[in-house]
Amino acid sequence: MWVQCLVFFLHFALALVLIYKMHFFKCGYAWQWLVFFFITKVGVGLLQYFLMLQFSFGGDAISFFNTGLYLNQIAFENPWLFIKVMSGLGFDVETVFTPQMYWTNADILFNDNQTMIRLHALLAFFSMCSYIVHTVWFSFLSLIGFVAMIKTMQLFFGKKLLHTLLLTCIPSTFFWCAGCSKEAVLIAFLGLFLWALANAIKQLRITFTLLGSCALLFLIKSYIALALIPALLSWCIAFYLKKNNWLTFAVVYAFTIIFLFTMPAFDFMGYLIFKQHSFQYLAEWSGAGSVLPLLEIKSPWLMVPNYLQALEHIFFRPHIFEIKNMQWLFAAIENYVLLLLLVVFVLGNQKFKGQSATCFLLFFTVSLFVLIGITTPVLGSLVRYKAPLMPLFFIALVWQFNYVVLKQRLNYLFSLIK
Repeated sequence: MWVQCLVFFLHFALALVLIYKMHFFKCGYAWQWLVFFFITKVGVGLLQYFLMLQFSFGGDAISFFNTGLYLNQIAFENPWLFIKVMSGLGFDVETVFTPQMYWTNADILFNDNQTMIRLHALLAFFSMCSYIVHTVWFSFLSLIGFVAMIKTMQLFFGKKLLHTLLLTCIPSTFFWCAGCSKEAVLIAFLGLFLWALANAIKQLRITFTLLGSCALLFLIKSYIALALIPALLSWCIAFYLKKNNWLTFAVVYAFTIIFLFTMPAFDFMGYLIFKQHSFQYLAEWSGAGSVLPLLEIKSPWLMVPNYLQALEHIFFRPHIFEIKNMQWLFAAIENYVLLLLLVVFVLGNQKFKGQSATCFLLFFTVSLFVLIGITTPVLGSLVRYKAPLMPLFFIALVWQFNYVVLKQRLNYLFSLIK
């Protein structure tokens, strides 16, 4: 126990030194604020660990950690097999992993569980197989993602404190993008990709950081990486046309939807049905206490009700009449606060001007909200999956916010009421 604590503080101190020394973390804000943010992240990660041990809370993080330790042990017993597993070269999966280890999780797209397991296996070489030490470095990755997003917003929209507040103060984003979770790694890779994209646009050239972060993003959440394709294509077309950005993005996305549902090489409709049914089965099998009813996916041309229900689940659930515990209460309060902010930002938006960056962030996030809402029947998972995307959605709205415009429109509305 004492040895683990000592190792934890040594790693923690090393992370603080890196935050202070690395040029990447120079983002216009005091080093002390970043340290406070990092310490809080570590604290939240340790809280998640306690809740997982006591109440089986928070997903599969401990299972990924334990499987990673098992894989790390293989490195000492059979180094060549370890290299095969880490590189994805041919090996007999059934002789190495059991079904309980999450390595063979059924998925049509890339199995991102394996990325998490490999990451834990590598960290175990330096962590003395301590979960709390892994929490330090996952929190470090999460900090990288938030700093990268802040630097991205500075490149796109200028240095506005409100952007930073939105990135760091949405409670669900701060809580779920912490600890040894996929979301902590996702926020890192997503932030790095957006930062690299902003620099690539500024320099008019594709960089290794952009390609590498896109590949890493695919390894941790493949559907998010794939969702970038129509968003980037729309941005490129809008850049060359230099006309109505809203219309350009809408047309490209309409053709993307038609293409996905009609392409012969991949049954996208079957994929959505599979994900929805498998998630519903898992929720029933595990006895999840927060199951949401989902409309059945029947036809690609009759999915408008599914889309609307997905957005209703994302922005309104849980509502005040279905609260069962404190976690749901906090989620409901956050929903109402974010909806109020959404109304304020829309009312205060200057002429609803469709800048390319705004359209990119809105179409990218909303398309993912729809995909998540269609296939996710468990409320806890829904809150966790949408958490990394919420800051981007609100940043797309807030950067054109003007208090004077908001005041004028509110006065006009009040005059109509009177």
